[in-house]
Amino acid sequence: IYMGQLYNLELEQNYIAGILQYPELYVEIDYIKTSDFSKQNGDIYGVIQNIIETGGHPTPVVVADKCKILSISIEGIDIKDFCESLMIRAQSMDKRAIYSIAKEIKLKSFVRKVTNNCDKLKKEITEKQSEPAKELVKLVDKYLGESLISLAHEEKRATNLLEVIPNIIEEMGNNPDESPYIHMPYKTWEDVFGPL
Repeated sequence: IYMGQLYNLELEQNYIAGILQYPELYVEIDYIKTSDFSKQNGDIYGVIQNIIETGGHPTPVVVADKCKILSISIEGIDIKDFCESLMIRAQSMDKRAIYSIAKEIKLKSFVRKVTNNCDKLKKEITEKQSEPAKELVKLVDKYLGESLISLAHEEKRATNLLEVIPNIIEEMGNNPDESPYIHMPYKTWEDVFGPL
């Protein structure tokens, strides 16, 4: 598979536009990393990430200025115009759509990682084909096991609390509990910190 097919530049730009429009989602969707993007979009997302993490607000002008300082450019397009076009694109976006886009980006990143690991695995198995089957299984686990575990973990973390909490509140109204606390949708959270 050609690696260029494993990137969706428009999808990545939609996610970046969504984070520009709703920067508070950056904290909620913390599993998206710059490495999940193509080089160009990853660089721009890295700038946005830095602005948010240092307490700033990522407006198109601020992002464009920081990109210019870091010599991040898009061939044939003014970076400021690009950032402003992202903001225009984001105006028609719903917050819930950004969660779906994030999952798609993470899936594409996962496929790239697995494809890359499969290439490494193929090379190593070819070199070690005379090894016992048990050793070959260990190789497969080495290259693919961690990727599968990380995908399963990210999928669990991708809960949109804006969708879950109204259902919890309605359930509490229909089935009142004697407890004065609100139970969280994350069992681990309650185990560590208790209910709200």
